[in-house]
Amino acid sequence: PEPSLTSASPTELASAELADQDFSFNDLRIRKPPPEWTTTAIVSCVVAWGALAVHNLIAMPKLDGVPPVSFDRVANSRKGVPRSLLFALRLGTFLFGIFFCVYHLGYEESKKHTDGFEYLSDWTFVLLCVTEGALAWCMQGVEPSEGAYNARTNILVILYSVCWSTNLVSSAGAWFSYFAYPMCATLEGVDNYPACYLEWYRLSEHALNLVILVLEYAFGALPMRRRDFGWSILFLQAYVFAVWLRYYYTSRMVYDMFAFTKGLSALAWYNGAFFGTTLAFFASLKLHQPKGYRTNGRAGLFTYERVAGAGVDDETRPLTA
Repeated sequence: PEPSLTSASPTELASAELADQDFSFNDLRIRKPPPEWTTTAIVSCVVAWGALAVHNLIAMPKLDGVPPVSFDRVANSRKGVPRSLLFALRLGTFLFGIFFCVYHLGYEESKKHTDGFEYLSDWTFVLLCVTEGALAWCMQGVEPSEGAYNARTNILVILYSVCWSTNLVSSAGAWFSYFAYPMCATLEGVDNYPACYLEWYRLSEHALNLVILVLEYAFGALPMRRRDFGWSILFLQAYVFAVWLRYYYTSRMVYDMFAFTKGLSALAWYNGAFFGTTLAFFASLKLHQPKGYRTNGRAGLFTYERVAGAGVDDETRPLTA
């Protein structure tokens, strides 16, 4: 006969607790790994994704063969689009971003404790607003000589690509949560679904951001480059580290599904987030390929192929005069 809980030893109690958490498939039972194992696996996977990103950033500039992006790509609009319209979009986005930070992340957070810059969508939307502001500012400048602003242009192209991949992921995650994984109790402290997802600031982070990206793509001439893939992964990794630091001090995980106590399911969610960012980047890259700066179509995540910089000619660059 099995020992009673009152007479069982600590070892027997621990075994019984683990047995309750086993995975059963018909007659096959798989023992759930200890929390220390899954936590180690989560940290290892996040670090591995970062290592992949660094490898990409080191290897691709040496192998892809694309020329530097011209500053004209930043300062001008697409053919047929008034330059003033693009400037208005960028400046308007930046000004709205200031209002968003001051009113929502500042005032509303102090009064209602809405979130306080703890969600990924806060990070991605603020990044988008800052990037649009920097692009608007650069439209007022004139490059003194060809190539003088290459470094500045390179940074802006990187930020632009990170905005695309990370905003797509944060919005997709939010709308997936809206339909399949409601988190109102976590978001607002009360279960007021679906109202918590329809607050003005959440719609700004999950819908307006996509509208801004589409308009920037339609009006502007900025390209995306395969070599910049790693920056999107590093941005997400930085966010994960910030969430872990917050968890260390508050014992509260921002997203329930990413809690270390979730075990293997949390491990799947972490890898899903990084894999989703990868898909979002390459989908965005495919969308931008008609704007030039494309690498060979067969060059995948782990394969690099050199392409001649001369292959990107002026006919592929839809700029205004």
